[in-house]
Amino acid sequence: MHRLPLLVTSLVAALVAAPAAAQDCDRFRPAPFGTVTPSSSDYPVPTNSWLWYRVGNAWELEADPDMAWLSVLSLDDGSAVELEPAGTITGQEELLFAWQPVDDLEPLTDYEAAFDPAPFAGSGQPADEDLMRVSFRTGEQSDEAVPPVPTELGRELYTDYNQLGHGCEVTDYQDEASFFLESQGYFNLLGRAEDGFEVTDGLFARTSAISETAEVEIFGDIGPGARLSVRWSTVDLAGNFSGWSEETKDTMPAAGCVSVGDGRISQAALLPVGLLLLLGGWRRRRLLVRLGLPALLLCSTLVVASPGAAEASESVTFDDNPVELTWDGRLDAWLTVNIRSWGAVSAGTGGLEILLLSLQPVRPPYALQGALANTAQWVPTLTTFLSLVLVRQALRTSSPGRLRSGVKGLGIAMSVVATITWYTAAPLMVLAGQTDPAFSFAVLALPLSATFLAATMDVVKRRIDRERRVGARGRVQPQLLAAGPTGVVIAF
Repeated sequence: MHRLPLLVTSLVAALVAAPAAAQDCDRFRPAPFGTVTPSSSDYPVPTNSWLWYRVGNAWELEADPDMAWLSVLSLDDGSAVELEPAGTITGQEELLFAWQPVDDLEPLTDYEAAFDPAPFAGSGQPADEDLMRVSFRTGEQSDEAVPPVPTELGRELYTDYNQLGHGCEVTDYQDEASFFLESQGYFNLLGRAEDGFEVTDGLFARTSAISETAEVEIFGDIGPGARLSVRWSTVDLAGNFSGWSEETKDTMPAAGCVSVGDGRISQAALLPVGLLLLLGGWRRRRLLVRLGLPALLLCSTLVVASPGAAEASESVTFDDNPVELTWDGRLDAWLTVNIRSWGAVSAGTGGLEILLLSLQPVRPPYALQGALANTAQWVPTLTTFLSLVLVRQALRTSSPGRLRSGVKGLGIAMSVVATITWYTAAPLMVLAGQTDPAFSFAVLALPLSATFLAATMDVVKRRIDRERRVGARGRVQPQLLAAGPTGVVIAF
């Protein structure tokens, strides 16, 4: 009994510390797609309007206008409009190409733009059947007015929940930082210094977000506690650029959502905020990412290093003199030693679980897997600790025969439950492991708990039988050990 907590805890801790199988971390990325502005919904289009070709899902694509084919012709006389590249705005995962007509468009004239909806798939002009077309109509005059710099009406910052890692950092966190603007332009732009934005680049800068609405949004793995330093601007159809706003700063919440503006109330989790203050914010989070897994594994080894039953028995002082202790007194002392031992192990496993749960908002790798897998440690140790506490309480209120019967019955019941749950756990572990190995360890919590309880109740029953053989003042009742023609052997 004294060695059982350390042996089982060591085994389970080793299983928790085993690295998950390496998996492919590349997420599915849909193919790039292209759209063109202006269109029929933009009437009246100024005669000096540019043609804007926007490419979404443009991961790792170079801003090469020659790969994004576009042509424009007049529907009135069929003449082609000569275009020249004006520049490219690079967004977080999109590109916005601008073409400027060499000559202004004719007023009150219908035009049609033909473009490739699947850009960068090949080179040169695509086949005619692969093209998409949009039409628009010009107004009576050009647009030379520069729109003012947009003003902010409010913002909403949201930090995504922790996710399971698959052999590397999670790459599909969907943190969101939304800014609501009052703008008189067509395309609203947001630049963030952390994404390589430079004010000196003017309109054709490396921005973080491009929007055709009053809401400009940054999304992706921004990170809890990340510092935001952003500017915004706008440009109209004719390429009139407002310039960039003054820098505004904010910090992503540790968890949940924070809304500012329009009378909404700020909300955030207090415990994760405190943790992030200790961690020192966004820059130190990268250090936590690199050191997170080794730290968690160290915590698992600390659980194994928790004082075991043998060590606890040395620290517990009680009088083991059989002359002064009755059988129930000796049983109570024995239960005290084991309760303190299992309590120490339960505190270690429970502390590790609390640590893993408190790290969820900070999102270090494998924190969520560790919390799931650690249930195979702390649930069995906690249930064993509580069962011993209940036995000790029953010792003070029940008769010896009733106590023994109750312990024996619980042990038999837990043996049946353990047998059933072990057979059930095998297929469940296989199914759960297809999602993540941590789920397989979590399934072990129930059969391990039943096994621990069955073994503990059997040991307690044997201990009761042993102590009941001791007399009221600690003298062993006479027992006949051997008999022969020359005498007998009796133990006292």
